[in-house]
Amino acid sequence: MSGATALLRCRAAAVALAGRRALGSASGGAAHPPPAPPIDTIPPERWRVVRALLRDDHEALDARLPALLAMLDERGAGECWHKHGTFKEHLVDTHNVLKLWGQPEALCRLGLFHSAYSNSYVNLAIFDAAKDRPLVAAAIGARAEALTHKLCVVPRHSIVWDGLAEEGRIPPDGLTVEHIHTREPVWLSPSELRHLLVFTMADIAEQYAGWYDEVFDYPRSGAIFAKGAAQTTHGHEPAALWPGACRPGLWVSHVARLARAAASVPADADVGGAPLPPVLNACTATLEPAAELAARDLYVSVTNGAVDGAGSGAAARGDAAARLRDAHALNPHVGEPLTVLSQCLLADGDFGGAERAAARALELHAGWGTSWDKRMRWAGWLAWTRVLLARARAREPWPQSAWAAVNLGLVR
Repeated sequence: MSGATALLRCRAAAVALAGRRALGSASGGAAHPPPAPPIDTIPPERWRVVRALLRDDHEALDARLPALLAMLDERGAGECWHKHGTFKEHLVDTHNVLKLWGQPEALCRLGLFHSAYSNSYVNLAIFDAAKDRPLVAAAIGARAEALTHKLCVVPRHSIVWDGLAEEGRIPPDGLTVEHIHTREPVWLSPSELRHLLVFTMADIAEQYAGWYDEVFDYPRSGAIFAKGAAQTTHGHEPAALWPGACRPGLWVSHVARLARAAASVPADADVGGAPLPPVLNACTATLEPAAELAARDLYVSVTNGAVDGAGSGAAARGDAAARLRDAHALNPHVGEPLTVLSQCLLADGDFGGAERAAARALELHAGWGTSWDKRMRWAGWLAWTRVLLARARAREPWPQSAWAAVNLGLVR
């Protein structure tokens, strides 16, 4: 399929969606209202996006999305490797996180094409900036393409990690940097820098699995990303075997720094009134790396079998629950420890505690749009948490046989 064909599909999808909506109005039958969120701390609008993501309802997210995905398929994005999956998976999931966060269309589409011209981090040029920019602009819109291209030609690492994260704020006059190829000056406005920070939050949250910590020798190296290309005593372990130990990555404390910097610029008209991401206490939280590490290790001690919280009786489950509570106290910004805690409490018949843990876990999962423990995908964590929440609310005892446990799964 040619790029022109993909673009025609894009336009046809928009027309078809508009037709279906018009048909629904003309028939006189009101659409069924979407189900209310399972907990009242999740806004209904966000829950509508969650359900669209879970159901792969691409047109509900963006009328052009089916055709844009076809363009990525045509260029082989699904055949390229990216950190804990394929490049296409990363692009789609980054887009989905931004969509869940209520970001403007241009930024969401940037998420879908963000490294497509290659950039200062990776060589994944599935589009040629020298000749394909008009094609991409016609597909995703001129504003989204211009921002996508700009972020592919600036030194993102030094802007984000050496500059904005360290300063904790966005400079009011913007920032001028060198083009990574031509060395010409490139100016980024405060609004573009805010977009860059919010996008980077989604980008890191989606891709940062435990292998990153192993290949960059973190936290022993002292920096989440080592500087420079040469191998040193600390900071570069290029032979680290992929996928590694599959522990959750130590990224949350660093994304919190980006969130606080993003919050330093208001959502003015130039960024479409975009809200701040609904994570990290509305982008105000501070999380110390040492606390994050301790929380991760407590969680792993339960889920990787160092502490048996499943079949060894109440004492073992009590130890596991205590560790999970401590993990949540140290890092209260991710849902997985609470999801696992809910199951522990259900097994002990503590329905109230299990319900509270599952409800808060669900709120956190529905805020991130991507998993922290990437051994399971976000949709799986969300579904399992809903199973636990429903069982706790119904005061149903935990299954007493393996067959009964694997029979679980239905969510209403």
